[in-house]
Amino acid sequence: MRTFVAVPLHPEVVTAYGRWLEQCRSQASQLKWVEPALLHVTIRFLGELDASQVAKVKEAVRKAASHTRPFPLQVAGRGVFPDPRHPRVFWFAVEPRTALLQLAEEVDEQLAQAGWLPRQEPFRAHLTVARARPGQFVPTTFVGPWLGSSSGTLAEQDGFQLPGFEAVSPCAELVVMESRLRPGGPLYLPQARYPLGR
Repeated sequence: MRTFVAVPLHPEVVTAYGRWLEQCRSQASQLKWVEPALLHVTIRFLGELDASQVAKVKEAVRKAASHTRPFPLQVAGRGVFPDPRHPRVFWFAVEPRTALLQLAEEVDEQLAQAGWLPRQEPFRAHLTVARARPGQFVPTTFVGPWLGSSSGTLAEQDGFQLPGFEAVSPCAELVVMESRLRPGGPLYLPQARYPLGR
């Protein structure tokens, strides 16, 4: 089972993102936008696991959740991976980074105790909202407005208009997710939910 650990967003935030997305779809046909139902903060991607490994992940995540108190998340800024000259992933930054980093480190610690190796890439809190389609070049006339404005303001340049998006969502649970890859896009299926601080 293709597995990852995530923080889901409040339904009101998902709905607001859906309205924002409808205004942005036509801005860059080179991008495949993330559908509202798939929006989440990835805490740790674990890849393909068997049933016994998934059981260990669930227990590790349960422990990590019990050691962390709930806190509010806020969308705060935009960015791209890997860099502005070769953007492949477009994202919203998420604050507070310190609290999210501590949550990720708690998950990592519990996974390490269960036998997992340390993560290969440093944790960077973000919400992925779009990916460049294979073989497609995203014009700098779109990248500029994306990077040149805060998430809460309208960005306009060379005909591109990006509406602002701000949101606050409680970080109240960790979810062990299954990811099923399909031609029309991935399907995310919650396998276990663990409230924070319990």
